[in-house]
Amino acid sequence: MNISPSNIIGTCSLKCAYSFSYPTSNATAVNNGTSINVSFDPSSTPPVKYNTESYVTNDMTIFSPSVHLFNGNTVAAEIVISHNPVLGGQPLYVCIPISGTGVTNSASPILTQIINAVSSGAPSVNESTSQGIDQFSLDTIVPNSEYYSYTTSNNISVIIYNTNYSIGITAATLAILQKMIQPYPNPSQLFPSVSGIFVNPNGPSSSGGSGDGQIYIDCQPTGVSEDDTNIQGTKVTPSRALINNDLGKLWPIFMFFLYAIICIVLIILLNKGIMYMTASGKGSAAAKSLYK
Repeated sequence: MNISPSNIIGTCSLKCAYSFSYPTSNATAVNNGTSINVSFDPSSTPPVKYNTESYVTNDMTIFSPSVHLFNGNTVAAEIVISHNPVLGGQPLYVCIPISGTGVTNSASPILTQIINAVSSGAPSVNESTSQGIDQFSLDTIVPNSEYYSYTTSNNISVIIYNTNYSIGITAATLAILQKMIQPYPNPSQLFPSVSGIFVNPNGPSSSGGSGDGQIYIDCQPTGVSEDDTNIQGTKVTPSRALINNDLGKLWPIFMFFLYAIICIVLIILLNKGIMYMTASGKGSAAAKSLYK
């Protein structure tokens, strides 16, 4: 899959909404020969919410070079964080490019530490190590920035950041990584290509994995608001969804006035009943006085 602005077919702010609150955890790294796989302690609470679904973290894999193309070319390396849905279904992947330019950020020390730990403790295929890797949270790995999203041809959801948000490592660290692992033989098998990608300009939310209970609608191509849109064979009517949402908000107000009207009618009927009974009582008393 080629991640490029030219392949963007629309924006996606709701259906591809991504929020996370990853816990701090111990990590164990395994040298798989074509990647480094990093596993974490199990989390008691799902740390990720994606389009109303809760996900638990499975693992993090480091490839070199990248398994995605960025503007038609591979980059130095790539992180792929896999998540499994709590209620079952297809996984969610969060992908972050890695650059070897030496321009670092907050994630750079953690990534460098993992590569160095594997180099010294698990340099050969199938070896593993947890020595030399401090506890850390994926919160420091995942950028809190704009991201792209797409669904593969086998219905797997993918979030991916462009190269503006790469994790930087030094050329020396990149050389150590590339000495340990070989390029993945067939990257297209990991992420079967699709026709286009969407962009979420808002980035991840800060609500963690709890979500906010919103009803999410499908992504729509840029510039489309009222027209029906067909995305991957699913007919979407954004305007109808918005109308239904507005009616849902007005429903409590409608019910309040309905109950108020019913109460007023009941009070009027009750009042008339009392007046009728009172009048009937007076009539009966008058009739009795005539026979005395």
